[in-house]
Amino acid sequence: MMQNDFKIFRQLPSTLYACSEAFYPDGRIKAHWEAFVNDVEGMGPGEFARQQIESKKILTRHGATYNLFDQGESREHLWELDLVPFIIDFDTWRQLKTGLIQRARLMDALLWDIYGPRNLMLQGILPPETTAANPGFLHACAGVFPATKTFLSLLAIDLIKTPAGQWRVINESVQRPTGTGFALENRIIISQLLSQIFHQNSVMRLAPFFIEFQKFLSRAAFHHTDDPEIVILSPGPSSETYFEQAFLSRYFGYPLVESTDLTVRDNKVFTKTLSGLEQTDVLLRWISDTDCDPLALNSHTNNGIAGVIHAMRHKNTAMVNPVGSGAIESKIFSTLYDTLCPGVLKEDLILKDLPILWCKDPQTLSDVTVEPDRFYLRSSFGEGPCRWFDPGQLGPDDKNRLIEQIRFAPYGFFARPKTSTATVPSVAPDGSILEKNFICRFFVAATDDGYQVMPGGLSSVFINNADLFTRSREGISKDIWVLSDQPVEQLSIAGRLDKAVRIRRNKDLPSRVADNFLWLGRYLEDAENQVRLYRSIFQRLSGEMPYNRMPELPVLFRIAADKGSYPWNLCINRT
Repeated sequence: MMQNDFKIFRQLPSTLYACSEAFYPDGRIKAHWEAFVNDVEGMGPGEFARQQIESKKILTRHGATYNLFDQGESREHLWELDLVPFIIDFDTWRQLKTGLIQRARLMDALLWDIYGPRNLMLQGILPPETTAANPGFLHACAGVFPATKTFLSLLAIDLIKTPAGQWRVINESVQRPTGTGFALENRIIISQLLSQIFHQNSVMRLAPFFIEFQKFLSRAAFHHTDDPEIVILSPGPSSETYFEQAFLSRYFGYPLVESTDLTVRDNKVFTKTLSGLEQTDVLLRWISDTDCDPLALNSHTNNGIAGVIHAMRHKNTAMVNPVGSGAIESKIFSTLYDTLCPGVLKEDLILKDLPILWCKDPQTLSDVTVEPDRFYLRSSFGEGPCRWFDPGQLGPDDKNRLIEQIRFAPYGFFARPKTSTATVPSVAPDGSILEKNFICRFFVAATDDGYQVMPGGLSSVFINNADLFTRSREGISKDIWVLSDQPVEQLSIAGRLDKAVRIRRNKDLPSRVADNFLWLGRYLEDAENQVRLYRSIFQRLSGEMPYNRMPELPVLFRIAADKGSYPWNLCINRT
């Protein structure tokens, strides 16, 4: 198909193709995008727009939402899916996969060392600031190790692509590597709506990744490895990713519990059930490090389990990822990976970080304080802003105060030079296709032999680079398609979700859930009684009989007044 024949991917100015993932600067389609673009063009604009609308309806039916909190108020937002996927050819994927696994191995080795013998620090390879000035490093977790060969069991790595075609790491998440559930939801929807296109493009399946990860979780326990009790630890419905936690709970078949469902006795974690306490072997957590144990860490949290670190230290309970893993998320490591990798793994770093500058360097300090608008800034060790922010958006007074703070404590700030990134085709609100900046989140999970990478992931697109780096606005999600060079085995990730949910009716039901059911039943019973009462009143009021000939009507009004749903001073024949 010639570019002049495009109806959906219509001709755009060549400047927008300068760093596009799908098109060359002259407008030609890149080889790994050609089949998808031609297939979508064959659908026609009307059908493609209808499928985009249908995706929103499915997400609404599934309840796929995330919560945003603004000034103490919860705001629930519908998860958005762009039907144009992010497509990666197999050769590129092979290189990315190798680099992602290497990054996971490096981070894993560093965590084993800083919470263990600290040989790298003794040898001068690792600077002392990585632990001494890092609030993510938890002294209470020193010497606490998992039962498996890997410290990290699941991590998320965010990548961007420069206009020169270089993939660069901009973030790693290990405390709460969110996104696997949303990636699963995206794949299920897009494979249904674009089923024929999906299967014709030999897209690698996600199911093997989840199957292997679930096998690994079963072997992560210290005891009862044949049939361990595994639960997903959630902060509760107030969590911004509660949908994902509930979705994974159903997919894996693991109970979704909160901290109030668990207790520690004799250095063991137990789930409170109607039949008593049941020992829990593995906690797949969705809460931050400092919230895990109010006894040893943050006494003000309501999400943790008092004494869980002692249970881990006594090798009675495993947590994925272990408490304290967040130390490796500090951006100081991002400035060191290029030199650490040869010293730790005896390999050159494959996936490099997007340049980050530490303001304690005199030249960096001078550049940032003289021209702060050229950089994105963030706190070095968790103090102050926890995300990258744009000083150019600050007023003169706020900017001057920021410069003074940087000069006073330059070690407390990182700077990232503003840069442009590559773009990818994305569906605009009016249904047209635009080029938008993107970020890709890939997921790495442990196996018995090392690490595996999800052959896909979660991509988000943004209108501009500032939104991408600062996350001042939420992006729209994309499914990531990895094209295979061989025929793909037909494995369904939705098979488990097609089965009816098994409702626990025995004594294994967590006591908190049982208590909620009890009160739900009482409220439903009360609501039913009030509906019956109102129906009786309305039936009499809508009839032709005068009120004074219905002696039961005042009684009904008094009952309604007793329920608080009708003012007493208006009751007929009030006594």
